[in-house]
Amino acid sequence: MVRDFYVPYWKPTPERELKMTRLFSVAIGIAPLVFVFFIPEILKLSFFTRALRLSITIIAMMGFYLPLFASNRGATAGLIGAAISTTAWYMLGNPFGIDNMYVAAATPLVVMAVERLVMGRAPAAAATSQPNALMERTST
Repeated sequence: MVRDFYVPYWKPTPERELKMTRLFSVAIGIAPLVFVFFIPEILKLSFFTRALRLSITIIAMMGFYLPLFASNRGATAGLIGAAISTTAWYMLGNPFGIDNMYVAAATPLVVMAVERLVMGRAPAAAATSQPNALMERTST
């Protein structure tokens, strides 16, 4: 924040910039605590958004480490499915004592696996044939 907002307008010396960085850090660190103490629903919302971020992480990890499941369609369906199921689970008050984090982790896995089984070959498989064609052209 200091480099994006403070430095361009005030053009401080390096010492003043360091002092303002420390001041901004303390203010930004304390502000959320004030909200959590006086508005506890914000903390609950933070746990909910944590679950949604987990589903994004699951989809990214599947794309990197399980390229068989890497398709735009599957990733989009996984994100939509996770958002809907996690929101519904959260709104129901985490039934059976199962936290919405587990729903957010499982939903993308299930949706992407179903998409792969129903739709067949992953679109990423077509891209793997291009390097082979390039190698054939360079070897001749």
